[in-house]
Amino acid sequence: MWRAADALRLPYDGLFVVLVADPPPGPVPELGNRLAAHGIASAWSRTAGLLAGLVSVRDQRTLEQLLTVLQRSATLRYGASPVFTRLADCATGLRLARLALATADPAGPPVASFDDGPLAGLVVHSPDVAARMARSVLGPLLDLPAEQRTMLIGTLTAWYAASGSTEEAAQVLHCHANTVRQRLRRIRELTGRTVTDPVGTAELYAALQAVRALPSSVLH
Repeated sequence: MWRAADALRLPYDGLFVVLVADPPPGPVPELGNRLAAHGIASAWSRTAGLLAGLVSVRDQRTLEQLLTVLQRSATLRYGASPVFTRLADCATGLRLARLALATADPAGPPVASFDDGPLAGLVVHSPDVAARMARSVLGPLLDLPAEQRTMLIGTLTAWYAASGSTEEAAQVLHCHANTVRQRLRRIRELTGRTVTDPVGTAELYAALQAVRALPSSVLH
């Protein structure tokens, strides 16, 4: 491990983060040089079809600077691991960064951190279990005609995104708040779970993550 750190010109210990991106065919922008201009050391390679980088962030301030550079100039979408302190944990960091990339919102920011959506990462890590869970929780809802299924799942997604505010969800969905309430009651009738019950709402949210992350063919 010492020899690896020396070859990569990185410290043996400190704070590290792994970044991965799904690069397009052809030359990839040289992010390493861009980070070096800000005093951030990194090492990059292609692995399993992904562009992967090990970055030495040293402290929280450097980590924030790294994210700022990526947000401003990224031409790719990146998945980021949680920060770790030993090079020996690099393999775990790579796995978590790949999960973050796999579950990133295409319309979201250019850098998706695993810590921003650990539940979605868990879903992708165990897709067979996640699919079974989604079927168990949503059941009859997934068997509805496509238009009705999409409407109810979209309503539930908007309700969670609005932190449980029916009024805010209604604004996003361009409908009346009572319409949102009616749809939530319909979801309760179909699934036996209500968003006002802590266990029920947790199960509904986990099932939503599975629906978003997994191919529809796995769920039906």
